[in-house]
Amino acid sequence: MIIRYALENRVLRSVVFAVLLNFSLSQLGNAQSFELNEAQQLIYSTAHFELAPPGTDILYRLVSIKSDKHTSDSVALKVVSTDQDQRHQIELEFLTGDSRIDFPVFHGIRGNPIIIAFWERDVQEMSTITGGGQLYFRNRIRHALADNPSVLDTTISYNEKLIDAVKIEFKPYVNAPLRERLSYYVDKIYSVTLSRDLPGYVASLETIVVQDSDIIRETLSLDGVATH
Repeated sequence: MIIRYALENRVLRSVVFAVLLNFSLSQLGNAQSFELNEAQQLIYSTAHFELAPPGTDILYRLVSIKSDKHTSDSVALKVVSTDQDQRHQIELEFLTGDSRIDFPVFHGIRGNPIIIAFWERDVQEMSTITGGGQLYFRNRIRHALADNPSVLDTTISYNEKLIDAVKIEFKPYVNAPLRERLSYYVDKIYSVTLSRDLPGYVASLETIVVQDSDIIRETLSLDGVATH
């Protein structure tokens, strides 16, 4: 019963957070009262699905490397519908089996919610590992994005071609309150690689932690496109 209760609470927290971020994405897309920085615009208000019409399934692969352990799992994003303002209804199948996290349907968004889902999973893990509250970690990510993180031009390979991309990189915990409690996680690096030439815009999402001589790396990357 205790395990079941914990799992049900985990799903509930995920759903609540996703609903809140779904609202935030929609509002940021219409924001008139404040100016978004370049990173925020790329993540929140840019139209990510111009190359993914309704009926498109965008497939991702999450690879986790922790010490000598290597795991891999799948994510499927379904573009259900698109309105005349290029806002979309999106369904996510985020991971499988015991690792699966249930998110509600995302309505009326322009940005790719896979970014939010990846960060929500990270928030849950950081909370479990450090004992810190999930709200603390969510706020640190939000504040780091608002603090003009680096946005660098780069190139990536897709379908055996080089395409232009941008990479956003930030460290949410370097100057965070209570950072002394985070041990080596204080230098955790988050990155988002985006390209207008990709369906869904997201090439990869990554976190990296250096622990003594070990590197803990989690990378979610574009794995293919299908139709439903």
